[in-house]
Amino acid sequence: MPRPLRIEYPGAWYHVFSMTARRRPVFKTEEHRDLFLDVVHQTAETYGVEVHGYCVVPDQYHLLIRTPRANLSRTMRQLNGVFTQRCNKRFGGKGQVFRGRYKAVLIDDANFLGATARYIHTVPVATEQATRPDQYQWSSCRAQVGGIKAPSWLHTKSLAKVGGMTYAKFLAQGVDEETQHFYARKHIEAVRGDTAFRKTAKASVKSMPKKGGKPSGNVPALPEIYKQVADAFKVKPDHLQLSFRGRSQGNLPRQVAMALARSPGGYSLLAIAKSLQVGHYSSVSVAAARLKKKLETDEPLQRKVDRLKTQLFKV
Repeated sequence: MPRPLRIEYPGAWYHVFSMTARRRPVFKTEEHRDLFLDVVHQTAETYGVEVHGYCVVPDQYHLLIRTPRANLSRTMRQLNGVFTQRCNKRFGGKGQVFRGRYKAVLIDDANFLGATARYIHTVPVATEQATRPDQYQWSSCRAQVGGIKAPSWLHTKSLAKVGGMTYAKFLAQGVDEETQHFYARKHIEAVRGDTAFRKTAKASVKSMPKKGGKPSGNVPALPEIYKQVADAFKVKPDHLQLSFRGRSQGNLPRQVAMALARSPGGYSLLAIAKSLQVGHYSSVSVAAARLKKKLETDEPLQRKVDRLKTQLFKV
């Protein structure tokens, strides 16, 4: 039986979750969970995804996300794939970490956003990892209710008020019966919303342009990214195609162009490599890593890159 198609369109909200293979406790230590959240952060930045909630317990994770670029499938392929690779490499494992394909529920945020977040935040209680959701360390609940400072990549404003009350008060009411029933089913529906919402969602998919090399959403084309980077460094766009092999500093504008096209641009390594005449797409990752290291100690360069991000991606 073929897999059901994901409904993807700009601005869609999802509850995404996945169980570990054989329900083994993959997220069993702070190091495992920190690694996963680091990959969530990096993936969200690369693909322009908004993370509005999360929860990680030993054998599963849950995310509440919004996809301005209609790129759920690409995002999740990156997230699960990169975490599996890094987890196996760091902790000596092999093979698949997660059980089958991830689950994604498209959410009518106007009616079910708060209820979905509350369900996610109560998973540690349901799995006996905590007695109260706002005491569990590995979810966004404490940050959402103001117990700790939220990480820079977590969006909390969307849940500041739910049903005319603070999220803390809404959370204290407990998971509602309708939500419990929805997630108790053996086969959880792929969409949570009424008939009108389902029709609108499907219509949004049909009206989207066909997929090509350019990421969906408000992302500049690669030539525009390269032009603005070249202008910022006062070089010609052709300069970005020079590798400068053997030079200690390398071609800095080229590194910046590669890094921004990848994250937050969301372009594939192959597309970037081809457009800049890079020998192998892995060189794009290497260039981005080198730039990241430079930015840690070069404040003027950091400011320049930040300005470019603002100009290009409105971040």
